[in-house]
Amino acid sequence: MDGGSMDDQVMDEQVMDDRVMDDRVMDDRVTFLAGLEEKVTVCRRLRRMADQQRSLVSGDDSASLMKLLSDRRLLTDALTTKTAREGSLQKRWAAIRSELSPDERVQAEGLLVELKDTIGEMMLMDAEDATVLDIRKRGVARELSSLSTGRAAMAAYGGVSGGVAGGQALNRTDED
Repeated sequence: MDGGSMDDQVMDEQVMDDRVMDDRVMDDRVTFLAGLEEKVTVCRRLRRMADQQRSLVSGDDSASLMKLLSDRRLLTDALTTKTAREGSLQKRWAAIRSELSPDERVQAEGLLVELKDTIGEMMLMDAEDATVLDIRKRGVARELSSLSTGRAAMAAYGGVSGGVAGGQALNRTDED
């Protein structure tokens, strides 16, 4: 081989590498945008579920609340898994972003803002719901404590022993 043909071979390899790289960047762009759209769709669904959760927390249907929380957890886990799988794309965000058309860039940035805002809203709602549930739990604990104290007082006065109703035991004082 002469020097010129070696240079041609190197050039051909470079062109091939560039094409492969261009195809990869194109695939990354498409994959990244599709992934963002999918994440936004899932977050919108999670947000609707957070609204339902708010209603259930205010109500008294703990079975439905537990089912909803379980469903939210499954959806959140699926979103976390997807995000972890796309880690390499996220690390290359700057390179992918530079290859996006202006319209794609605006689309991607809008989706990222929506993701951030929706997740922030859900975190705030969840914290508020946790506070409501904590207050309710403390109220139930006080009621149980009060009930327990009342029973102890009744037992101390002989009002409750061996399953006898407090009223019956107290009525014994009327027999004299």
